[in-house]
Amino acid sequence: MNRIPPIIFLLLSILPTLMGQNIDMDQVNADEEFRIGVNAFHQGYFNKAILAMERSLALKPENRLVREWLGRSYYQSGYENAALNEWDNLIRTGNAGEALTNYRNMVYERRGLLKELKERDPWVELLQLNLNQSGEPLFSRPTSVDAQRNGTGAYYVVNFAGDRIQKYDANGNLVDRFDGGIDSFNHPFDLKVLSDGRMLVSEYSGDRITVTTDQGYRDLTIGSTGTGEGQLLGPQYLALSGSYFYITDWGNARVVKFNMEGEFILQFGRSTTWFEGLKGPSGIVVTEGTVFVADADRGKIFAFDESGNYLYTLVNEGLTAPEGLTLRDNGDLLIADGNRILNFDFATETLKVIYELPESEKGRIMKTAFDENNNLIVPDFNNNRISLMTELSTLYGGLFVTINRIDTSAFPEVLVDFTVQDRYGEPCVGLDISNFLIKENQNYLNRMDQYERGTDLAVSFLFQSSADVVGARDRIRESLLELLNSKKGADRFTYKATAETPYELVQEGENPLVGLENNWSVQENYQLDTALRLASTELIDDRRRRTLFFFTDGKIYEDAFDTYGLVETAQFMKNNSILFYPIYVDGAVRSEELDYLAEETGGEGTYLLRDRGLGEILESIRKKRMGTYTLSFVSLSMNDFGRAYLPLSVEVNYLKKSGRDETGYFAPLDFSY
Repeated sequence: MNRIPPIIFLLLSILPTLMGQNIDMDQVNADEEFRIGVNAFHQGYFNKAILAMERSLALKPENRLVREWLGRSYYQSGYENAALNEWDNLIRTGNAGEALTNYRNMVYERRGLLKELKERDPWVELLQLNLNQSGEPLFSRPTSVDAQRNGTGAYYVVNFAGDRIQKYDANGNLVDRFDGGIDSFNHPFDLKVLSDGRMLVSEYSGDRITVTTDQGYRDLTIGSTGTGEGQLLGPQYLALSGSYFYITDWGNARVVKFNMEGEFILQFGRSTTWFEGLKGPSGIVVTEGTVFVADADRGKIFAFDESGNYLYTLVNEGLTAPEGLTLRDNGDLLIADGNRILNFDFATETLKVIYELPESEKGRIMKTAFDENNNLIVPDFNNNRISLMTELSTLYGGLFVTINRIDTSAFPEVLVDFTVQDRYGEPCVGLDISNFLIKENQNYLNRMDQYERGTDLAVSFLFQSSADVVGARDRIRESLLELLNSKKGADRFTYKATAETPYELVQEGENPLVGLENNWSVQENYQLDTALRLASTELIDDRRRRTLFFFTDGKIYEDAFDTYGLVETAQFMKNNSILFYPIYVDGAVRSEELDYLAEETGGEGTYLLRDRGLGEILESIRKKRMGTYTLSFVSLSMNDFGRAYLPLSVEVNYLKKSGRDETGYFAPLDFSY
């Protein structure tokens, strides 16, 4: 059919109105600017969105929805103070809904010292696992738990009497079970999930340690029954330290150290002139070169160096029968002690009970672990159950849900990108479609699909064009080659150099090593925050894991952040899920400003020729917790050929935690009728 030219369509659409009444052209223009601003926001052009919203408000200052969107545009652009001012004005005048008020409060709290100063709340139960759908016990004497650190939220439970290990997803659904293969586990006691997905399992009755494949099949057996070097009698708790691991050998009252290839290294724990000797070695952890070993019989925790030399007694009293030890992210030590869990604060050397099972239940906690969503997994050996616990503040604080982008390029199919975090800004990972609800135009959607994001990377490389950095070209080529060798098929790499106007070193598909050689030269005249923002902006519309590498000499001039600001630059990257990695060409020179950006965004400052190489960074990024999700659905709303604003909300329910964000979008303009 013949298409009607847009200008004729517009005249025809407004002709009845023109004939019947005077048209408010200010309102027409304000609505059009609002539509332009919303579309710019969803395309990642936040500065354009801010200008469009401001033009709309200049015509119609009282529009509540436009002010809400202006605040949202400020927030994604890194101007959190300006965003809070807009939202506070709406709240003060009674024009803010519950979702916006909650969103504002979460942003405000996280800007302060909430995370650093949070009180140690009581721990409450989120989920209890004990029976399957048929009413049969899920566990038979669970001794230990451990979690994957790959962004899936999965965790593992050791069934001591059941001779198996069970794997659960973030929602507590059983997804797999492992029995060791043909030569099955013989009373597995403890396990450690390795970074490559393999498992290290101690077998109490088998007097051995097993290294499994990532599918749970036996790959390597370490140790044998006996009292000699490298032999074991009732091995219990495991601890990792680089390419080594330690095992508490209960029957021999000692600790044994092996390398990951199964070679015996050393053993320790016997009495000496200075040390009374281990009597009932149980839980064990290693941190900063110190090995802490719990003694269940003596009710103490001892400290050794990694060569097995006794250092001191960490806890001398206050414990009954300590077993599993767990390190917290804040450096504290959790101790499983009978029916209770205690927290040892290294800074104050104080011991505090944080959770206790009722005496009437006669429970026994052998060991705890944190899952990737910072929930504490607590197995009860006597009562055959697992509990997921959380601090009370994370429960009443809820989840922080942010709709980042709505993609209508294939309308009526719509893609919604959003992030889910806890009250303290930590990503909430491993969620699936069962955790999400979408409401479009006041109607909940019955059908939606989840887009699997995977671990692919979108990396922007920015090279500082200073004399020192360009002079390190050969070393940079070597490191860049290592990064290129770590690149996978679906990754996207782009390359820019700083200048008065930052420029592309190579076009997509061209050899970046050639670009460094031929197109890169010293150019001292540039604005650092502008260059960082430009390199970051090109990542925003990418659903892969967004990362910015900045090769720098670490010399930052006083006016480096005068255009956008240091804090605002950090907020811009953080609010758009961009990890920042400054790569210093000189190991002796670092920048506090660049390291601050790295810390705020979840990246890391590092030296160009670091011992472990830069390629390892890419692999660590693939395993990072991101908390980003994408849902797709087919819109059934009347969109007035792209002129109607369609409200949309995403609600997230995870165990007993929930959160919601409200926003909206415009369908593409349609002139095909």
